Amino acid sequence: MTRLSTCLSLTSLMAAGVLLAQQPGAAPAAAATTITIDTFDVINRQGTIELDIAFDSILDRAHPEDLTDSNITIEGSPSKSRMVPARIHPVTSNTVQINLNGEPEAGDTAISVCFQVLHFSKPGDSKKYTSPADKPVCKTSNILSKAQAKALEDQLNTAANKSKADKTSSEKDIFASGFVTTAGQSTTQGGADISLNNFLSGLPGANTFLQIQKSTVNGGDPRHFEAGLSWRHVWLFDSALVKQIAHDADEFQKGGTAADQKALGEKIKKEAEGYGPWLGMQDDFAIKLEGDPTQFKAANTVGDGDIQILTRTLKLFGSTNGYFRARPLVLGFEGGRAIGQGDSTTTTVAGATSTTNPNVNWIARGKVGADFTLFYYNPETKGPIKRVEINAGGVERYLFIKELDYDAATKKISMTGKGSRPYFQADAKIFFFEDTKGRYGLRAAYTRGSLPPVFADVKSFQFGLVFETADDKAKSK
Repeated sequence: MTRLSTCLSLTSLMAAGVLLAQQPGAAPAAAATTITIDTFDVINRQGTIELDIAFDSILDRAHPEDLTDSNITIEGSPSKSRMVPARIHPVTSNTVQINLNGEPEAGDTAISVCFQVLHFSKPGDSKKYTSPADKPVCKTSNILSKAQAKALEDQLNTAANKSKADKTSSEKDIFASGFVTTAGQSTTQGGADISLNNFLSGLPGANTFLQIQKSTVNGGDPRHFEAGLSWRHVWLFDSALVKQIAHDADEFQKGGTAADQKALGEKIKKEAEGYGPWLGMQDDFAIKLEGDPTQFKAANTVGDGDIQILTRTLKLFGSTNGYFRARPLVLGFEGGRAIGQGDSTTTTVAGATSTTNPNVNWIARGKVGADFTLFYYNPETKGPIKRVEINAGGVERYLFIKELDYDAATKKISMTGKGSRPYFQADAKIFFFEDTKGRYGLRAAYTRGSLPPVFADVKSFQFGLVFETADDKAKSK
């Protein structure tokens, strides 16, 4: 009996062991509920870095410490430089905006953000969760390096400048050349060529201008002065394309992600490649006073209008830093009235002495001209020469009514004449230094012909110092 009970007990234990062995294993522990950054965009808004972060979970507003400097680490990559938040702002229940103090290091191409601990919940779930402190919530987003940003900015400026006319030297805010000159004489004397523009403010749409060309050598003194007000309008041949590029440039300036900025930069570059060589037509109108700057014995009040055909500033034979521009056709008319009578002439006939002045009243001139410029420009070069410019231009005036003429023999403004009055000037400028105020260098020039108001005939070579402001581009209105 005892043996039988023992056997039954052993059999029962074995059966139980078999049944236990056949039962499935215990269920695994439930996975921890996590929070991740769904999207992370770095936006550069005109030099201010903005981080837009969206989570896949709802942030617990009962824990504002989650959105403080001590809980957030922001680094530039690859420099690993820490960046400090200037403002941390929860936008919605799952999005946060962070504005940064300063910018990443020059070589950084990405920014990473890490939240050490976050308290959160899931949509449709009333439970509250906390992310583990040993597993920060992180994400990285690409940015434009400073070199990439500058390249895009340069690309944008290049596209924008294609819609603007380049100024001639006399149209710069300041152009000043002091020189020594010779006019076929054995002696060398001095002179100046000065142009000032926009020197008076508060004249919307109008430009103030002053120009003086004066020399001390006979035969090399154009005796030319003019000052007044001018108005300009440029009629662009590709106006629709200009408007599209201007719109895209405005969008670029608003800022965006690195990918958005690159895509928009490429779009603007491609659009700018659609420009042709011709910029448009420019019309100028001016009211001015002309005078002989020696003693102002000759002076005229003149209305001056002209139309000019303009090319864009074009690369010279594929050169990186060589350029060409032209105004191949200038047509205009000048009309007004003489207010100075020149020098008096004394004559004696049969013992009687009389004094007379040249008989001039009205001004009526037609004019046609052209202007061509080649230049090299590289302000970043380590060499001594920043810019080299070669210019040649001329104007043919035709006087329909007699005007004052300078008599080189008597050195008086005592003659009158009409008909053709050409003037030609060619110069070469080399600039060795440039700063925010302008450029400094040397200038050599050749002049031939005559200019109003006394049309003194000149033929001279000039060499001297030159300064001009760096306002190369005119606004297209």
